[in-house]
Amino acid sequence: MPSFIALLALSASASEGLWRPEQTKELAEELKLLGATTIDPAALGDLTKAPLGATVDLDFCTGAFVSPDGLIVTAYHCVTDGLQFASEPGEDLMTNGFYAPTREDERYAGPGFKVHVTLSTRDVGQEVLAGARKLDGRARFDMIEKNIQEITSKCEQESGVHCEVATYGQGTEYQLVRQLELEDVRLVMAPPLDVGYFGGDKDNWQWPRHSGDFAFLRAYSKSDNRPSTYAPENVAYHPPVYLPTAPIGPKPGDFVMVPGYPGGTYRWRTAAEFDFAMNDDYPRRLKTERDIMQLLSYAAEKDRSLEQMVSARTFNLSNDVLYYEGNLVAFKRTNLAERKWEFEGDLAKWIASDTERASRFGDVLDRIGAIEAEEASVGERDFTATRMRKNSAQLDAALTIYKLALENKKPDKDRAAGFHLRDRTDLIDGFAEADADYNERIDRAILRYFLLEALSLPKGLRIAELDAWFEAQGGKGSPEDRLDNILDDLYINEDLVDPDRRKALMDTTPWFLVENGNKWFTLAQALHPYYERLEASKARREADWLTLRPRYIEAVREFLPQARPRYLPTVGGFAPGLFYYDANETLRVTIGKVDGYVPRDGLIAAAQTSVLGVKEKSADGSPYGVPDTLKAGLEGAVWGPYANPAMGSVVANYVTTLDTARGSSGSPTVDAQGRWCGIIFDGNYESMAADWVFDEKITRSIHTDVGYVLWYLDAVAGADPLLTELGITPSLATVEVKQQGDTGGSQGTLFP
Repeated sequence: MPSFIALLALSASASEGLWRPEQTKELAEELKLLGATTIDPAALGDLTKAPLGATVDLDFCTGAFVSPDGLIVTAYHCVTDGLQFASEPGEDLMTNGFYAPTREDERYAGPGFKVHVTLSTRDVGQEVLAGARKLDGRARFDMIEKNIQEITSKCEQESGVHCEVATYGQGTEYQLVRQLELEDVRLVMAPPLDVGYFGGDKDNWQWPRHSGDFAFLRAYSKSDNRPSTYAPENVAYHPPVYLPTAPIGPKPGDFVMVPGYPGGTYRWRTAAEFDFAMNDDYPRRLKTERDIMQLLSYAAEKDRSLEQMVSARTFNLSNDVLYYEGNLVAFKRTNLAERKWEFEGDLAKWIASDTERASRFGDVLDRIGAIEAEEASVGERDFTATRMRKNSAQLDAALTIYKLALENKKPDKDRAAGFHLRDRTDLIDGFAEADADYNERIDRAILRYFLLEALSLPKGLRIAELDAWFEAQGGKGSPEDRLDNILDDLYINEDLVDPDRRKALMDTTPWFLVENGNKWFTLAQALHPYYERLEASKARREADWLTLRPRYIEAVREFLPQARPRYLPTVGGFAPGLFYYDANETLRVTIGKVDGYVPRDGLIAAAQTSVLGVKEKSADGSPYGVPDTLKAGLEGAVWGPYANPAMGSVVANYVTTLDTARGSSGSPTVDAQGRWCGIIFDGNYESMAADWVFDEKITRSIHTDVGYVLWYLDAVAGADPLLTELGITPSLATVEVKQQGDTGGSQGTLFP
């Protein structure tokens, strides 16, 4: 067995694996190994029961129902956009926190917040590929897209249901995921920034941690429990199942599991794809995120009224910067490139050693390498254009409405994905979500940045349509001065930031859009052909991926006998392997235990931290600010029933061997009794490359302990109604400090 294969086999532990619900019935030996002898593996994957039936998809994070009245627990950093949306003039809920003591005080989190609960899944591979198997290139892609549109449209005829066709292994398997969609989501409680993001960027991706990264939302519905858009008369949604609350968190060595919706992982990508990420894509993304952060910082310095908006956007960007930085460091530290190429070399030799295998897989690696080389050759241009559109609300609105006008002329069945009649509400909601985060000064600065980047691309990578449009605008002086004058003319028009005027434009013709004097649509008309070509080239390559990736996955699964053998001491050797697909934002389960690790030679990282560590770190000053209420609670040292006996105080955070990814944030940590006992919110720095490779020795997930949440609600926030709803009897006197900025009443409570 080649050395890399041996490494894979030995590193495959009980904790590795992003398991689909239907795979949990095969995890009996892993559960036994971890001490979870009371859990029925078959029942664990039941979507109608807890924990999976209580786990909700927040699109960008995960959460879980924790009461019969639609109460959802998630991570603080998952609700920052909602806090910004709900902040009234003069408020800063993201910084100061929020608590609604009554249902009437709860605030709408905005159109960007939707709760999805997975109701069922079924294999639709035959339906998706019908008529596509004999096609190639764009024709194959279009047929698959057409089939998917028909499948989802038929599924969504059921009121209040959202449907998606999820692709596993980039075309290896297709599943129709049917979800309940709850659109009225309201904020219940979030601690201040200095609790929810204690330590700021300095502590991000680090262990030990002492963060109170938790928050509570509530889903609302019509009085008959059917989903509804936001309406004041809606009532609390009653989920069929919810997770009970553990009164205290787990101990080192205890079994835990996390159901959630992890985002994309890349463990089954090829060496060529990894090289592109390491040498091109991640460095480019890192530079861009840093540049945008500088632009935002400059805007806030010039206009202090923008500080709140800038802080919310910078909060997310800084996490991305740390992610890309950490990955690039981890790639070199783990020598991952060499390991990837070694594995692929062994795979190629294995394929070539057998005539039958060579006929099935012989061209796969070369063809994948060719596609990746093509993507890399235009990567800089396509990335710049894509990010320009994504980061400018005005440009994106203009391009979207212009394309909508073109698509409106077609029969609904022939329109491009995302522009069907059923998509109109989603388009309007998307515009409204962008409005909540819009500022003309910021939008203009970012668009200017990307336009200059695009106009400065190397020869051969230039966007011809953009160059022609720019020259047609005339003007004198440097490109920067000319561009400033052009932007003056663009941003004087407010049609695209006025919801009513924008909505009216969605029903007009391309001719009207261009001829009505709005220069945004002149730009959109000029750039539309390029963006269509960009979509077409991506679609063509995606069609190739949909053909090649399944063959590659099949080769890998055969190459690694019985997928990846799992070493299980309880059975005295290797057990049959299970293969898990890379994460794709669908419901998964991961199992493991609370356990520390050795970050480097001579150091041992304990499995838990104490809230007293907040006091210790705060002595260092910024960024370790502590709100007065939390400081008073720590000084009082009254821990009540939330104390960890071995620690003598309340556990703040703990680390586990669980296999998670971005998108898992906010997922409930569940103990062997089926109770939520924590909230996952981060990973450790040593495992930054975990999206590409899992290393059982150093890969750890970081969780907020349920004991910290309950103690904070009881002793610090005085949130007795919330505790009672969680099934916990309040038992501590709330700390007494001067409540500066407490609005009380119908406005909810703003923590100092």
